[in-house]
Amino acid sequence: MSAQSDPLEFRPIWELVLERLRAAILTGELSGGLKLIESEIADKFGVSRGPVREALRELAREGLVIDLPRRGTVVCTITQADLMEVYAVREALEVQAVRDSLEFATAPELAAVETAHQAMVEAYASKSWSDAVNADKDFHRAIVQLAKNSRLSSMYELMAHQTLLLLVTASKTDLSLMAAPLDEIHKSMAVAVVARDLGAATDAIRHHYQYTRLRILPALDLTTD
Repeated sequence: MSAQSDPLEFRPIWELVLERLRAAILTGELSGGLKLIESEIADKFGVSRGPVREALRELAREGLVIDLPRRGTVVCTITQADLMEVYAVREALEVQAVRDSLEFATAPELAAVETAHQAMVEAYASKSWSDAVNADKDFHRAIVQLAKNSRLSSMYELMAHQTLLLLVTASKTDLSLMAAPLDEIHKSMAVAVVARDLGAATDAIRHHYQYTRLRILPALDLTTD
């Protein structure tokens, strides 16, 4: 082994547990309403309860689990009310991002948005829903990152996790949601952003969320439990 090899990356155990649990929730392996028991998770992963507890705290911060009186920690159940709230916040953050950035964004930064859009189109064409929804998330993230606002980006990441849970939940009752969305909507966003057209970009973002709400809303229950 070369002495110049990059050092191995050592990460806290709780982060590894977090990734496993988050993936299980976002793929639907751990479904909404399921109670998560620290001791059982610790035994399954072969770790102590401390890292599991830290992972569950982070999942609660991300809005993927919730602590309920007399029930403990359970996987969140997504409702129509959650959809409206999550998408309202995402829309506001993206609109603010383009308002703050389009005048000052560099050509390479704008090119990254176009690249992310093309990657999303190719992912949907590949018929891999997991790849597609992640590429979709990366496209929207590229727009948000134009603002170079760490707090705005952090808020957006929380919404991104909840969006994936929302899509997993909705697709269980409406398989059509696993098909590609109307490409013209995302394309209009990418074109407007790259052209630095603030008005068109704002309109495209708002149109996107109006379309998406109408597409997903019927698949979610009206309950607020």
